[in-house]
Amino acid sequence: MVVSLAMAPLTAFHFQQIQLAGLVTNFILIPVASFVVPLSFLLSAFAAGASAVGMGWFDKVVSLAEWLPGLLAAGMMAVTRLAASVPAGTLDVPKPGAFPIAMFLASLTVALGVRRAAIRQAGWMAVALSMAIIVWPLALASAKVTGRATLIFPDAGRKDVFFIRLPDGRGFAVDANRPDRGGFDTWRRVLAPLLRNQGERNWEALILWAAPAAGRL
Repeated sequence: MVVSLAMAPLTAFHFQQIQLAGLVTNFILIPVASFVVPLSFLLSAFAAGASAVGMGWFDKVVSLAEWLPGLLAAGMMAVTRLAASVPAGTLDVPKPGAFPIAMFLASLTVALGVRRAAIRQAGWMAVALSMAIIVWPLALASAKVTGRATLIFPDAGRKDVFFIRLPDGRGFAVDANRPDRGGFDTWRRVLAPLLRNQGERNWEALILWAAPAAGRL
């Protein structure tokens, strides 16, 4: 739990997400992984050694024993997929700055390393405050009006989306894709976090240009 809590700011920094369900699944995955990894290494080492000395029959024994780590690995993947499908199991957050991350790590160090109860309690309060700053849904800095037109092409895979910010500060989003029917939610997973990280809080319009409609014009 402490490790998962300590990694939360780094996860928010690199992926703009905090895995709430991951805090629970780690209690299952970490003990299983600590058994699967050494077992797989030993089986591979024994199989390689047996092949080197000409004990081909031992390879068959190892192949029979490989079902156990394979089964456990499949179970770990199933638990991971289940955790990823839990509603509200993942919290999307803006990319935190260096100050709240440093504040969180320093506070956590004080909360875990100091013996005096009063200082330790203050450390946990600082941990809670820094986490509140990290998970705040809007970026602390707003987008600045530069007086120049800005065109943003997000890295959204095979999606035709771009954003344009006019010199007067008005912003427009243009989406020329078909409506998503299940699967990966590009707006929620990629585009909305990108806008939050850049301090974008309001846009004049969202222009939808579906491919079938474009073909009839």
